Amino acid sequence: MFRNIKIGTRLAIGFSAILALLIVVVSIGVSRINEINGDIRSLVRDDFPKTVIANEIIDALNVNARILRNIYIFKDSEMQKEIDLLPEKSRVITAGIEKLDKMIATDVGKISLQKVKDARVPYLAEVERYLSLIKSGQREEAAGMLSGTLRNTQDNYIAAVLSLVDGQSALIVQRGQAAENLAASAENLLLILTGVAAVLSAVLGWLITRSITEPTRQLMNHANEMAAGNFGNTVTLSQQDEVGILAQSLRTMQSAVQTMIADTALLSKAAVDGKLTTRADASQHQGDFRKIVQGVNDTLDAVIGPLNVAAKYVEQIAIGDIPKPITESYNGDFNTLKNNLNACIEATNQQAAAAQAISKGDLSVSIKVRSDNDIMAKSLVDVVQAVGALVADANMLSQSTLEGKLSVRADAAKHLGDFRKVIQGLNATLESVVVPVNEVMAVLG
Repeated sequence: MFRNIKIGTRLAIGFSAILALLIVVVSIGVSRINEINGDIRSLVRDDFPKTVIANEIIDALNVNARILRNIYIFKDSEMQKEIDLLPEKSRVITAGIEKLDKMIATDVGKISLQKVKDARVPYLAEVERYLSLIKSGQREEAAGMLSGTLRNTQDNYIAAVLSLVDGQSALIVQRGQAAENLAASAENLLLILTGVAAVLSAVLGWLITRSITEPTRQLMNHANEMAAGNFGNTVTLSQQDEVGILAQSLRTMQSAVQTMIADTALLSKAAVDGKLTTRADASQHQGDFRKIVQGVNDTLDAVIGPLNVAAKYVEQIAIGDIPKPITESYNGDFNTLKNNLNACIEATNQQAAAAQAISKGDLSVSIKVRSDNDIMAKSLVDVVQAVGALVADANMLSQSTLEGKLSVRADAAKHLGDFRKVIQGLNATLESVVVPVNEVMAVLG
């Protein structure tokens, strides 16, 4: 079906069909998601905040009830403190009602909110009458209001707010159910469309894949034979697409590789035999094959010189005759080899100079540690630190003696080996001097 159609055209047909199906699925999915998102946005930004505000009003009313009770219980200044709390709660309720008035858009919601407003009027009137009785000292009448008319108006007020909350909660449930139904519908539709798209994509993909893999498998078998060293089989595949062109190129490559293999074998055998002057005839090859053979020839030319220099320098370093740095120019890894040899020469000279300085008592010498495995440099650093610590403790003991602090001793535990013995000897010497001195001071004292 696709034998003589270009592979690019086949793939374009397949991907275009899959892309079209994908666009349909995504478009429907995005549309349904936007609808669900609208319902969720309404829940989060409109329905739920209105319920929260209504509950805040109920909370404020409950706080007012406690305040009104406390006003009856407390007297004088404590009572006045409770009275002063009422305006704040009233402002909270007023602000909540004003917010709801702006947010509620449905007729049912507006009716419920109006009932809240209507129930608030007698409640506020009863609160004012209750406060007047308290302030005038008519506490018995005020107590009757707490369980009578004031309580009734408050219950009616709260019932109106609860009715508003119930209405808003019903809207939330209704909108949530609508979103749930829409999500289920979208899920089913997307599953069906995805299934159809998957089947069509699989069939189209199988047809296109088979039209490519079958001839490619034949070429792969020929390539495997070549990889195994068998270049005698001829590629017979013939068709008008890229695979056919590749088959012709593979046939041409067979001949070129056979010629290159022969020259490579020649150079390899010569190198194994130590005949490093042997070279292949690059003119027998074309294009990059010629470059490969010429490159091998150039590689052999480039290897001989640097290897001879490196061997000579390594031989000199091995017998302790440190040569001067290499000044010739090399490329690539040979330049790295040269730099490493020069670095070795420089480091060896630096360490030798450092050792000579230490032997002359110069502990200020700088020692470069090239890596964690540079044992020689680390050892020299340890020597400098150990001798430095020894000198510091000796100077400390000397200074203490000059200042008459004969009880001062150095900490021998900080030193190792013979350095510790030296410090211990200095401490012992001071002990042998201090004892007679202390005895003389005791007699004179």
